[in-house]
Amino acid sequence: MVWPDRQTVRQAWAGKPLFQSWAHGTLDDYLGSVLVDHPEGVALRFSGAWEARIFERSPHTLWPAIRDLAVPTLFIRGARSTTLGPAATRRLQRLGPPVEVIQIPGAGHLVPMEKPAELADVIAKHARRLIR
Repeated sequence: MVWPDRQTVRQAWAGKPLFQSWAHGTLDDYLGSVLVDHPEGVALRFSGAWEARIFERSPHTLWPAIRDLAVPTLFIRGARSTTLGPAATRRLQRLGPPVEVIQIPGAGHLVPMEKPAELADVIAKHARRLIR
């Protein structure tokens, strides 16, 4: 996929529901990392086939790995996300070492893009507790 310039991509993507909940400036940062110059304008750094392969090769279940965790673990989820629901949260807390699940209010599945400052704050607080 090739576009004439970065601004054309930004305008097209900014209107899509996926990107509308992203924090100010995050889409521009994202585009800066995924777009490369192309003889006809700009193109995605990775092909759609490569992205599909990443999802295909990603683990489809993490439950066995959770049982093997040996350290306190923090899971962060967006409060509007359906990825880690209440039943999965309870299962996490039963299977693993001490597990804490924190929800970021107002965020969906893409917490780092939607609420980067809030996410950084949660991670920093967790890290401070661990090093005390």
